[in-house]
Amino acid sequence: MEFIDARRLTGPSLIFDGPGSILDVACSPLEADRLIPVWQSNVERMVTRLGWDDVQFASRKLLGGASMAFSAPIDALYAATVVNEWAWAASAHQLHEDVEIPDFDETVGEIRAAIAEEANPRLMQLTADAALRGKTLLWDDDEVSVGLGSGAKTWPVREIPDELEWDSHHDVPVGLVT
Repeated sequence: MEFIDARRLTGPSLIFDGPGSILDVACSPLEADRLIPVWQSNVERMVTRLGWDDVQFASRKLLGGASMAFSAPIDALYAATVVNEWAWAASAHQLHEDVEIPDFDETVGEIRAAIAEEANPRLMQLTADAALRGKTLLWDDDEVSVGLGSGAKTWPVREIPDELEWDSHHDVPVGLVT
């Protein structure tokens, strides 16, 4: 088995319908069958310690490997990627690969520090408010917007106003081509 990548999922993807972290591993189908439940168990161990509730899991076996993802808050996706990297190392170690496993408690401390640095309660509240009102919300590391087209308003992600005039935000029809 070979670690390929761990990265953020900022929205819907082929494997998952929301934000989270995804881990890609090159492996045989038999190795994937052994790896996926061990990886999920290790992620569950870590997110339980971090106090993350309602984590969802998804995986896909691919030709030559596997992709494994779990859901995470949008303001903790870098921290979720660290969780995934730790879970990979712990899983590979458990499956008798020559991989050094980082100390669990030290990793918990590092991830908690990353969560605290990344936290954006105002963004999380805006996300919930927009969903409640049926408004499109788009975000990235720098900016967040509510609405689409002429009904959109954008702010720096760390300068979201406390109050919004929700009726002034609206969407426009969208067609996506990939």
